[in-house]
Amino acid sequence: MTGDVHRLLKARDKAFRAGDEAGLRTAMVNLSQGIRKAKQDYTNKITSHLQDSRDAQSLWQGMQAITDYKPAPQTCEGNTSLLNDLNSFFARFEAQNHTHPQKTPPPPMTNPCTCPLLA
Repeated sequence: MTGDVHRLLKARDKAFRAGDEAGLRTAMVNLSQGIRKAKQDYTNKITSHLQDSRDAQSLWQGMQAITDYKPAPQTCEGNTSLLNDLNSFFARFEAQNHTHPQKTPPPPMTNPCTCPLLA
């Protein structure tokens, strides 16, 4: 539902509550036209996703919008075996490393006063 359709619905309800038959007829016609325009705009938006077959992401967004597809949220709860397998996989690289870490000294700073280019 777009903002325009919502506004037209309120106008129709207001005319109905006021008992204004002419205003109600006009509001109903405007609402019908507004809904038709909103549907056409939505159709154009979805078909624009499907126009370029080279853009796979846009194509899938269009397909998901048409089918109202929403993927189930993925959680790791209760799947500790996967976490343990990942931990073992990455820990094996550390087990093979027998060198001790060393801090490398920074390169010596050159004094700008003794730099031959500035002299």
